[in-house]
Amino acid sequence: MASVIRCAGNYFLALITHNSTVVVWHKETCEEIYRLHHGEWVTILVIDKPGRLAATAGRYTFQVWELITGEQLYKLPKISQSRTMSVDFSQSGSKLLISYDDCTMSLYDLESGSEETLFAEPNITLWDEQQSQMFPSPKSRMCIRKDDKDLEVDGDEVFNSPEVVRWSHDGSTVYILYQDATILVWDLIEDGQFERGDTGAREMVLNSDGTLLVTSGNGGSLRVWSLPTFHLIYELNSDEFVCDLSFSADSQRIYDLRGSGCNVWAPDILIRPDALDHKETASSVDASFVSDVMSEPVLAQDQQVQRGHVTALICDDHDEFFCVGRDDGLVNIHDMTDGKVVRKAYKHSATVDIVVLEWSASRRFIASADDSGKVIVKKLKIKDDGKWAVFPMFDLRVGDAVNQLLLNQTETHLLVSTESSDRVWDLKTKSKVCRRRWDCKAGLKWLNHPEDSARLIWLSNEQIRIHTWAGLASEDEEDAMVSTTEESIGEKEEI
Repeated sequence: MASVIRCAGNYFLALITHNSTVVVWHKETCEEIYRLHHGEWVTILVIDKPGRLAATAGRYTFQVWELITGEQLYKLPKISQSRTMSVDFSQSGSKLLISYDDCTMSLYDLESGSEETLFAEPNITLWDEQQSQMFPSPKSRMCIRKDDKDLEVDGDEVFNSPEVVRWSHDGSTVYILYQDATILVWDLIEDGQFERGDTGAREMVLNSDGTLLVTSGNGGSLRVWSLPTFHLIYELNSDEFVCDLSFSADSQRIYDLRGSGCNVWAPDILIRPDALDHKETASSVDASFVSDVMSEPVLAQDQQVQRGHVTALICDDHDEFFCVGRDDGLVNIHDMTDGKVVRKAYKHSATVDIVVLEWSASRRFIASADDSGKVIVKKLKIKDDGKWAVFPMFDLRVGDAVNQLLLNQTETHLLVSTESSDRVWDLKTKSKVCRRRWDCKAGLKWLNHPEDSARLIWLSNEQIRIHTWAGLASEDEEDAMVSTTEESIGEKEEI
């Protein structure tokens, strides 16, 4: 399930936390371009201002990637034992600022690899990144809500907790979202404050030129506000919780994550009038103009059923039926002609997503894997009356994220490929034939050999190899094969 969504240029990116992967899609075609593999548990994904670099924060390292090529540029060790709360690039993109839950921060110089430790207060504090002595500093500035000044409980200072901080495009204004859904606007030039309450917001993001702010609420609604007037111009009501959101680079689309799906919204209100110059739109549109053109916000209702998103899809070899796996654990068979469900085949747990499907050429066997590492194999049959019958085969749990399932051409063996290893199972005896671990599996896909049913093809970014189904040994490494002694499903992988 994705936890973070970000946009950069022609791409949009989603962080898949359970397998520490960032998936990169093209914004127009929604075609997957490549994946970034951090290699450890990751919770944070950020993009630099020009949209050239991405940074991921893991348990032990911070990694910086070039988005055009997908190449890893820097890998920085996480020295602090504290929990990483946020990461951001400097304006120039040459430094990485990391904040921790013990009120400390680290400033990494990407070119030199040097690190400097900063200390923060329990409210909003600013530093000049060019200063060598970061704190205390005559250039450091602090923001305290008016309601928090001189507020004490049992003799201790008490502050409302800021949840989200966003900079305006020109760096002159800071937008701060607090736990009580109040948004504070901090004017750095005048050192003034303006508060907007009753926003219902739990997350917010600015567009690239700072003229629009979109917020999401606990109830699933999205609101678009014009800036600097803070006029509500659009509201979308939906009943599914939003875990993250982002503006496209051209500010004409809003991306959000709900459940296991990514939604792309393109309301007409985001299309700017052709008569206005970009600079005029960004700087000289005042409150009277907004009031004349948009006196009332546009209200919209999400008409889509937000339950049962399709998370996996496979078609049969006869172009008559297709099978879908959903985020509620269901596996259904559909008619290719009209798309209607002809059979609710079976179900995993209701709390998991189906991530991989495999269907044999004869349509006799189907296998599915969910994001908890469970694999279910069923036998199918079309009865004389045209209805589908489903028979149990076996279930197994591999304990790792499943990347691919593959049935051989004779439909006697099933390959289960995960992040750490590959296994082959005999469908008749319901036993494990072999298990292989590889030094590198990045980008690996398996294909059935088109001419030899006893072999399959290893296809990766670096090479193409021929392997045997019997033990997954390549043609030139028979001696390096690990034990292929047939093994019944045991304690760790139970039917």
